Amino acid sequence: IRARRFLSRSVAPHVERLTELFNRLEAEKQDAGLDKYWKKGSNPENLRLAYFLSFMPGNLYRMASVWCELSRLGFRWPTTGEASTFRAVEFGAGPATGSAGILAGEAHAPVGLPADGNFALIEQDRATLRLGERFFEAWASHLGLPPYTTRPFHRKLELRQGWLPSSAPSFHLWLMSFVLNEFHESPEALASSLLKSWDRHLEPEGLAILVEPALRLQSRRILELRRAILEQDRSGEFQVLLPCLGHQACGALADPEDWCHEEVAWWRPPYLRL
Repeated sequence: IRARRFLSRSVAPHVERLTELFNRLEAEKQDAGLDKYWKKGSNPENLRLAYFLSFMPGNLYRMASVWCELSRLGFRWPTTGEASTFRAVEFGAGPATGSAGILAGEAHAPVGLPADGNFALIEQDRATLRLGERFFEAWASHLGLPPYTTRPFHRKLELRQGWLPSSAPSFHLWLMSFVLNEFHESPEALASSLLKSWDRHLEPEGLAILVEPALRLQSRRILELRRAILEQDRSGEFQVLLPCLGHQACGALADPEDWCHEEVAWWRPPYLRL
C-alpha cells in the first residue's frame, strides 16, 4: 500500500468506480449499483482491497465518532444483569467496519464496555466476511483491548425474512452502518420490522446504533425512520439518544430541501494521501 504504481493502477480505478456507486442522490442509481457491487468481475480481490483501503477507514471512524459522542454526553454501559459480558450483532458488517469502530471508540472514549464480549458479523460476501474476522482480531490487539471474539454469519438480508431468526439470542448492542439505504421499504415498514426485532432480540437496556450516509436522500430517510419509530413505539419503551436528545419533532423534515448530518474531522491514513 506504499507503492504508488500499484495504488494508481490497481486500486484507484476501483475507488473511483465505488465512489460513483456510493455517492448517489437518486435511489434508482443507488440500488442498481449496490446490486452489482460484489459481483465477480475483473480482479475482485483488488475491488475488495479498494473498499477496505478507501471507504472502510472513514466508515469505521463514523461509528467510533458516535460512540465517542455517547461517552461525551455521559452514557455509561449498564451495570445491571450480565455486567461482565455482552453480545453484539452487526448487520451488513463488510470487513467488520462498524464493530471495529466500536473498538476504536471504546479505546479513546470508553463507556465501560465489559472485557468479555462477542460480535456476531452478518455479511453476504464470504470473502469480505473472512477479511472482517482477521481485521477485527488484529485491530483489537492493535488498540490494546481485550480479545473480543467474533461469530461470522454468511447471510443476505431480506426484510420479509426478518432481521434475525426467531431462535437467535438477544443482544446488548445492535449495529447497522450504511445498511438501511439498501432497502426499498418505506420508513414505516422499516420501523415496524426493527421494533419487532428489538422487542425480541435487544436486551432491555440494549443499545442500537444506526449510521447512514450524509447525502440528502439518505439523511432524510433515516430522520423519517426516527419519526416512524417514535410514532409506532406507543408504549414509550425505546429512547432516542442521538442525534436529538429527546423525542421532539424533527425540524429538518419541515423543509423538503433540508437534511441533518454531523461533520467530524479525521486524519486519513498516509496511503490515502499518495
